[in-house]
Amino acid sequence: MKSETVSVGTPAQVDAEGVLKSAFVTFIWVIANIAASTSVVMANKAVIQTYGFHFVPTLNLCHYLTTLIFLEISSRASGTEESEPAEAGPRVPRTEAIILGVSSVAAISSQNLTLALNSVGFYQMSKLLIIPAVIVMDRVSHNMGWRESNKTYSGKTLFSLFIVAIGFWLSAVGDVQLTTLGFFVGMLLVLFTALFQFVQDGRVKRLGVSPSELTRAFAGPQALAGLALQFPFDVMLPELTGNLDSNVFRFEYTTPLLLALAASCLSAVVIQVTAVGVIGRTSAVTYQVIGQVKTLLAILGGFFFFDTAAPAGALMLKVTGIAAGLFGATLYANQTLKERGQVETDLLGCI
Repeated sequence: MKSETVSVGTPAQVDAEGVLKSAFVTFIWVIANIAASTSVVMANKAVIQTYGFHFVPTLNLCHYLTTLIFLEISSRASGTEESEPAEAGPRVPRTEAIILGVSSVAAISSQNLTLALNSVGFYQMSKLLIIPAVIVMDRVSHNMGWRESNKTYSGKTLFSLFIVAIGFWLSAVGDVQLTTLGFFVGMLLVLFTALFQFVQDGRVKRLGVSPSELTRAFAGPQALAGLALQFPFDVMLPELTGNLDSNVFRFEYTTPLLLALAASCLSAVVIQVTAVGVIGRTSAVTYQVIGQVKTLLAILGGFFFFDTAAPAGALMLKVTGIAAGLFGATLYANQTLKERGQVETDLLGCI
């Protein structure tokens, strides 16, 4: 009788397949996040500008509630809740879920307020500081013994991040206007956004949960925190946000507005889950780099479609900034993969 042999491949081949599969899954998370981010911007523009719905806290609350309801339904439909042993308790500690939920609302609200009080250029400049803020939080928490971290930032990695920052700065420097209050709110944007992404960083792997499970865990606290902001601003004192004619319950809702709201909410669900997925599979710093690439691509689109009548000097500055930013992002991706042993090519080998 002939013995049958099954070829399973060498360990190197198995490792290579695992790396490729992991990279492909991460790529899908990134693409989904970029697509959803683009969709939510378009939907929000229609909601606010086209249909005059300026109740931003309510819009955010709709996002939070849709995320909570969607993830609860999908969890029950997939049997995830029943498959977890009751005696084990929640896989995401309640304290961490509350911190994530509240910090996410603080981050989103400070971003909206910064944009309302300052120019788009200053808003983008503020977001530049999130990467160094996350790195500082990571180093301080590790050195103080609050959280173990095996992250290291080589000189080449920091150099590539510097190139991204320079490109981002050049592309936005022509539109920087701010107020004193707007400046302090911008600093809160940096603090809250960095804190939210820092707290998320590594939670998926450490807790052994999926991105949707982690998002579901803090969706409840997030919705409650969103309601705490929505009620005073959009119901009791709508004039604080510039809605002088009516509050959110007296607004006239049309079918096109409701459809745009639905599109915005569904896109927000995808953004929340994919953001947790990207941060969980990479890092908060990598997610910020991806965010800056998204912004650079948006600026590039605006350059081709809307800025053709701008002064030649301003256009050249934007083009240079976009090129430098995308080049820096490419260098960062290469260094990250090189340090993980997933590629051999070193684009910064001369340094």
